[in-house]
Amino acid sequence: MGLDMSLKAEKHVSNSSLKTTPAEREAYKALLEVFGIDPIPNTSAMLSVTFAVWCKTNQIHRWFVENAQDGNDDNDWHYVSRDQLQDLVNKCKLVLDNKDKAGEILPRQAGFFFGSTTIDEFYYQELKDTVDQITPVLNNPKFEGWEFYYLATW
Repeated sequence: MGLDMSLKAEKHVSNSSLKTTPAEREAYKALLEVFGIDPIPNTSAMLSVTFAVWCKTNQIHRWFVENAQDGNDDNDWHYVSRDQLQDLVNKCKLVLDNKDKAGEILPRQAGFFFGSTTIDEFYYQELKDTVDQITPVLNNPKFEGWEFYYLATW
């Protein structure tokens, strides 16, 4: 029990010739085949890939609440733009390079089962883990056109 957080990428894919390229339709059919589903004309699916998870990483949660959730901490999925994710990565890197500014740039947040409020070696490891989880997706051209969503529960 505690603050559990995840970040996913989603993309709508379709078998409709009106909405997709031939290559996208073939990819859609191949995806269905992996799961043993016969393609049906004019159908669609939502691809969802969870690519980042955290537990009790309250400074990252606070950033999402302030920057992607309009201050609403409500245990629901929230859209996060690619630019916002890049900003988070940049802030994590900035703190890792300037540890004396940690509490100013990415302050901890107290809360019920939110974990430690101390800025220590675990805090910095959480920032490094955040960079390591998000950067490969942002740098992967295959994720262009995908939408990103954040969820925290406790």
